[in-house]
Amino acid sequence: MNRIAGFAQLPDAALYYEIQGQGEPVLFIHGFPLDHTLWDECWNHFIQDYQTIRFDLRGMGKSSAPLHNFSYVEDCLQLLDDLEIEQVHMVGFSVGGRIAIDVALQAPSRIRSLFLISPGLSGYSWSDEVIKSEEKMKYYLNHEQWDQATEHMMHFWVAGPHRQIGEVYPHVRNKVRQLFQQSWLRMREWKGKEVLNFKAIDQLQQISCPTWILVGQDDIEDCLQIGQLLEKQIKGAKLLLIPDAAHFLPIEQPERLVEEVRKGLQSLQN
Repeated sequence: MNRIAGFAQLPDAALYYEIQGQGEPVLFIHGFPLDHTLWDECWNHFIQDYQTIRFDLRGMGKSSAPLHNFSYVEDCLQLLDDLEIEQVHMVGFSVGGRIAIDVALQAPSRIRSLFLISPGLSGYSWSDEVIKSEEKMKYYLNHEQWDQATEHMMHFWVAGPHRQIGEVYPHVRNKVRQLFQQSWLRMREWKGKEVLNFKAIDQLQQISCPTWILVGQDDIEDCLQIGQLLEKQIKGAKLLLIPDAAHFLPIEQPERLVEEVRKGLQSLQN
């Protein structure tokens, strides 16, 4: 089963994508600062039954760097237009989950179902702990202290609040560290940034598509609260807490993620 790779040509950017398999389309959206290889451990489990699509967000992986301010939601919709795909099942991780929610609210006809993995949420008021963490990371990046930025992210997001980084499996640490380090290099090319002018938190009750939320039990408290809020506000949404994992479920618990997403997809065909 051949994998097709290419670039969606947007008016002001080129987005790298890969497609493999046949069936209903399933679009995977990675988080920040990562790329499409986040889904390596999950990919082959979907291509036998679905048209499986993954891509690099603008400014990450093989996609072009932003020349000016932009919208990830618009990028997503333009990617689907370029691929001539009317409707998808959308699987979004972290920032990718936040993007998926925003797409579902701004273009509901394009979304068949949502699978939100450790999702963010536009309009959510992050805790002081998360804000301080983001400020520290920005300081490291602004001063080109790439190693310090990586290690800070590893402790805060990969280990989570309840574990030491040494307790995380070596292959997980190595994979995420590599993704971070590659992304810092790409971010040096950025001339614009994502514009956030949409607050999904105020409109969640408008989401009508089937929705699943997966969050690691050892994730930060903010992500657990977002998961609970989404389950409460989105009609019929199901929240699953995954043991032995913090934020990076696609790398730390790929088998469980695949099991739950496939189970949800198959339930829609019955």
